[in-house]
Amino acid sequence: MTYTQIASVTVSSAVSTVTITSLDQGYRDLVFVINGISNSWSNINGQFNGDSSQNYSQMRLQGYLNTANAYPVSNIDVMRVGWNIGPTIWEVFDYSQTGKYRTTLGQSGHPNEDVTSLNASTWKNTSNAVTSVKFDCAGNNWESGTTIMCYGIEA
Repeated sequence: MTYTQIASVTVSSAVSTVTITSLDQGYRDLVFVINGISNSWSNINGQFNGDSSQNYSQMRLQGYLNTANAYPVSNIDVMRVGWNIGPTIWEVFDYSQTGKYRTTLGQSGHPNEDVTSLNASTWKNTSNAVTSVKFDCAGNNWESGTTIMCYGIEA
């Protein structure tokens, strides 16, 4: 597999959302590497193509200290990507395809807490390829120094 960087964002001052647009459609999958800095610990949410309707479903598995929990949710308006503080890797499969649901997988851990999460989501839109992704911090801000890199993966 070949990873090619196709987008990069570095936040220079506090913002509530980061949107990556005009995604090159010449790859099979995408991988986002997010190194978040925020004033408060919260979730990273994602939306494709500005779609804020209830076209998403997700399953979040979370480990915290000595406990593990599963949180399934259907018909929601965002996808859970990971945590807004520390490293997150988010994979988007078959993003340039139409005629099927798109599946994502996010892996995240908090750098100062004993917590990890795995987030699997589905975008239930079969008509459109993914051309943009919007990330937010569930009501908090991305702080200066946050980086989001996007890589295209050739099949």
